[in-house]
Amino acid sequence: MKVLGCSIPGCYVIELDPFVDARGDFVKLFSDSLIPLFQDFRIREVFFSHSKEGVVRGMHLQTPPFDHNKLVLCLAGEAFDVLVDLRVGSPSYGKSFDIKLHSRQYKALFIPKGVAHGFCALQPDTTVAYFVDSLHSAAHDLGVHWRSVDVEWPVENPTVSSRDEALPPLGRFESPFMFLDGPKS
Repeated sequence: MKVLGCSIPGCYVIELDPFVDARGDFVKLFSDSLIPLFQDFRIREVFFSHSKEGVVRGMHLQTPPFDHNKLVLCLAGEAFDVLVDLRVGSPSYGKSFDIKLHSRQYKALFIPKGVAHGFCALQPDTTVAYFVDSLHSAAHDLGVHWRSVDVEWPVENPTVSSRDEALPPLGRFESPFMFLDGPKS
């Protein structure tokens, strides 16, 4: 595995190393040996979403005391994945980062507490997996409106849930998160 930083401090793109032979591929999705990145990351729950092409999900995160670090990867199809920094005091506060995750490119994203996540499904039957280090709490599951993030979404008329459409714009989100320098690699 290879860990690469991105424009949002504490967020990382992880290039997974597949073993490929005549039978197909074998890929390690997670290893806590990537210290210090995963030194405090203990998986508590695992979810996946299965989306039709043109679906936008996001921009989500959980607030304290149920905030969490998250590891995200695309298991099938392709996703235009977006992060936005909501940590007050961060040099990238309010800024976004986007990357295409494809099931055959073997990349994952590590997303720290205080960074919202969303994506657009670029192919039919796109499946995205989420590994989180806290339990889900509906009362603490918030976010910002996907269109309020400075991103050029690759779809004109997406399918979006009523819940996501009702999220506040970035400029009206009252963040409970403060920026703290993350682990050093």
